[in-house]
Amino acid sequence: MNSVLSVLFLCFLLASCGEEKTAKTEEAVEAEKTIQERAEEGNADAQLQLGHLYESGEGVPKDYAEAAKWYRKAAEQGIAEAQLYLGCSYATGRGVPKDSAEHLNWIRKAAQQGLADAQVQLGLLYEIGQGFPKDFAEAYMWISLAAAGGNKEYGELRDLLEKRMTGEQLIEGQKLTEEWLERKAKEPEE
Repeated sequence: MNSVLSVLFLCFLLASCGEEKTAKTEEAVEAEKTIQERAEEGNADAQLQLGHLYESGEGVPKDYAEAAKWYRKAAEQGIAEAQLYLGCSYATGRGVPKDSAEHLNWIRKAAQQGLADAQVQLGLLYEIGQGFPKDFAEAYMWISLAAAGGNKEYGELRDLLEKRMTGEQLIEGQKLTEEWLERKAKEPEE
């Protein structure tokens, strides 16, 4: 079962870290100039979009280092999706040196903001013990949080993890999940 979850993790990591985009029309290429200008002006959403363009090579030369640069700019402004993609860049070594500490740092930031893809990735890292000791309760919490959004695959992944957990681990994971949700509910909305 451990190898099944590890394979799922690798598939997820590869799928979420290198999504290919479709070819752009001339209108879209023209719009990219606007994205570039907005990104250079500090617009975090445009920086994220520009990172995606450089990663996919749509309308610009494929350049992982340039993608990581723009992901970082958006990530530093608190954009969870950019934090996830920057973390993936560090995990894969695309455009930046491979660095598991930086990978975990950025994935954790995105997960703490509630980004389900980052939460499940962090949960899987806890489950396999990559970057820190294995912790099924912590893995359960993150995967449960990701599944709470209704993603069927994340729910199935949580169910698989439950089967590998002891009763004590499951109780602890449920407790951690409940505490996290209570803390989040008390935080002021931005």
